Amino acid sequence: MQKIGRQKVFYFACWILLLAGITGFFAVTTSNFKLLILTHVLMGIYISCANFYRFAATDNLDDKLKPHATSFVVLGGLLAAIVAPIISTTLQHSSYAEEFSLIYGVMSIFAIINFIVIYVWGRVTKFNIKNNNKSVSIPNTNKIKNYNSKFIFSAILTGSIGYLIMNVLMIQSSLAMNMEHSFSSSTLAIQIHVIAIFVPSFFTGKLIAHYGVWRVVNYSFILLTVSILWGIFFSEYYNIIIALLMLGVGWNLSYVAGSNLLEKYSPRHLKT
Repeated sequence: MQKIGRQKVFYFACWILLLAGITGFFAVTTSNFKLLILTHVLMGIYISCANFYRFAATDNLDDKLKPHATSFVVLGGLLAAIVAPIISTTLQHSSYAEEFSLIYGVMSIFAIINFIVIYVWGRVTKFNIKNNNKSVSIPNTNKIKNYNSKFIFSAILTGSIGYLIMNVLMIQSSLAMNMEHSFSSSTLAIQIHVIAIFVPSFFTGKLIAHYGVWRVVNYSFILLTVSILWGIFFSEYYNIIIALLMLGVGWNLSYVAGSNLLEKYSPRHLKT
């Protein structure tokens, strides 16, 4: 991103998602497991690039506004939480394609939409880092030490642990529900979980501003821990939903708080 700018990397990510949709469609259609693995590798590349949206959203903002900007970026996922399960259940069965194949195929359509949005946003805001910050240089090792590396490490650790716990528990919950419940029931539970991930974005920024980022980090880990214990001791369907609710809120707090720490303490060249 430092060499070519964020916008070009975001364009690249859209092409990756487009390719993932195509390979995923053919992987399911031809029952090709290796191609399915490639599809999810491509999706991972796209997600890693899309995670930088939160930095693009906070560029040139006052420090007090940055937590709110990060929250609104995450809030965009609320729409996905509502739309994605509807799309998955609608496209699961089709007389024109293999079961679940169209769910992958529709990702290519969203990739095109994403490309258009980024193009329009780039034209309006001119947020390309290379064009707007040509004078930015990489500091030497001694100067990097002045950027409070321990806080940067804490920010990365906060986000990583939150991601790890959420991914493991969400996959485990999906597998457990798939054994005893219908696909629509599992989809509903995951939908509630994803809504719990993004709805707190309405107030996470305010919580950070009021209580401080470190206290919010502590709250996030408390919720994540309780969600783990809840899933261990209670395995009924509604208890899985409760655990997923706590998991979603805990992840949101860790993600937004970790992003705020990273934005606050890392030098600009480390963000790009």
